[in-house]
Amino acid sequence: MTHSASLAHCFSLTSLFAVGCSSASEPNAPGPTPGSELLASPPDKAGFQLKLEIEVPAGVEGTWCQYFVLPEDSHDIGRYQSRYTPISHHLIVYQTALTPADPVIARGVFDCDRSDRLRSLAGFHFGTQTASDDVTYPAGIGKRQQPNEVVMLEYHAINTGNEAVRAEARVNFWYSESPVQTLADTLFFYQPTIFVAPGEAGQASMHCEIDGDISLLYALPHMHRRGVGFEATVSDGPDGPRRPLLTTNSYEVGTTRYDPFVEVRAGQAIDFTCHYQNSESFPVIEGSSAARNEMCTFAATFISPSGAPLSAETRTCEGTRSGTRMHGTTACAQTRICVEALRGADFTQESTLIARDRCYTSACQSGFALMQSFMGCQYEHCRAECVTSTPPLDQAACDACVRQHCGELDSACVAHSC
Repeated sequence: MTHSASLAHCFSLTSLFAVGCSSASEPNAPGPTPGSELLASPPDKAGFQLKLEIEVPAGVEGTWCQYFVLPEDSHDIGRYQSRYTPISHHLIVYQTALTPADPVIARGVFDCDRSDRLRSLAGFHFGTQTASDDVTYPAGIGKRQQPNEVVMLEYHAINTGNEAVRAEARVNFWYSESPVQTLADTLFFYQPTIFVAPGEAGQASMHCEIDGDISLLYALPHMHRRGVGFEATVSDGPDGPRRPLLTTNSYEVGTTRYDPFVEVRAGQAIDFTCHYQNSESFPVIEGSSAARNEMCTFAATFISPSGAPLSAETRTCEGTRSGTRMHGTTACAQTRICVEALRGADFTQESTLIARDRCYTSACQSGFALMQSFMGCQYEHCRAECVTSTPPLDQAACDACVRQHCGELDSACVAHSC
């Protein structure tokens, strides 16, 4: 599963309401009484506001999305400011590869779960999990809003009350007051494999190698309510010395601002771990629902002192030596048997996802990595014989293909021990 694909789990709702992109979209409509709005828009020529409004029925959790076309002129953004209704869980403003002519732009608010909205994403502008947030870049540093750029606002809210709530989220883009010489970018690391048994503790980790010199300006972790601890470090390698980057014992944490900036050099890595305590009567796995699922993410705003961009693989922790890290005790062969037993299962069912993530998180890291290498080889060379064949599986044909193309990995997996 890719990290972007794992973000696609949302809860479906049908009672969706319209949104606006600042009061300027209806210049003749009566505005709110001055000072009564959730967050006032920037003055003319100082910036603009994205505004999403939704009625959340009683007892409902949902994630909504909305596309916005930004101003026709390019602007350097020096500050983001946000506020949302207290029942909200998070909001994210994504950059997209869409154009204003794309027909999806005109559909208004939509149910995130019923659309492949992640396919068009190209980056990030801003995100928060606190009711009020404000990120201001130092002088000379900022993000760039492209002419007629299309962005997508994702909004997650949970109404545990007995009455419907009219909820809203607002994000202000403030133009930079001084020329921007250095453009900021974003790291977004998403751990897609979590399993915490009922009544037990658990953890989820990632190792993310950095392929260029960068300076971190801000950082933001994200977990749900079972999150009881988070730590991120910078290291010189898997066994090298580590220096603290961010530590918290709560899932409710805002943006951390670094002053001075945190320097990370090419070849170093960011490692992070989320710790959980599951007091529920059901197992908890990765997903968007704050009621039933957990998340483990690390996002950070950075600049490149040399001006050279980081690779897309580095910015999403998908490089060759980067990715999830497991803490279990099961060797490769046993983990592989566990995963292969799910072949042909319905992965739209929560029970299948629970079984899969239990297989993965039970593995020791070396066994998990070796199993992933073997299964990647099998998928590349023996897909028809072993993966997508019509049941029942022709085991002899699969074994012959594996011996020919993945024999060394197969033998290594069988011989492996933690």
